[in-house]
Amino acid sequence: MATNRQRRTRGTLKSTVALNAHVDPAVKAKIDKVCDALGKSQGQVLDLLIANADVDANGRPAFWSGPLASDIHEELPLARPA
Repeated sequence: MATNRQRRTRGTLKSTVALNAHVDPAVKAKIDKVCDALGKSQGQVLDLLIANADVDANGRPAFWSGPLASDIHEELPLARPA
């Protein structure tokens, strides 16, 4: 599939780190659609999304309404020694 995505100009960022993720195929298709529409790379789009995300005082995204890992207190099903 040919795209018109523009990559960052080499040397324009002082430092970057790799970010690898496994996502649902439908999410990947949506990412590709957004990147193609903007003519930007996935990294550029992710930078823009996170830079413009509304977060609360704890750094959680404003849209989040689900439980937090710290709220879930499940015991692991481990066998206890006799």
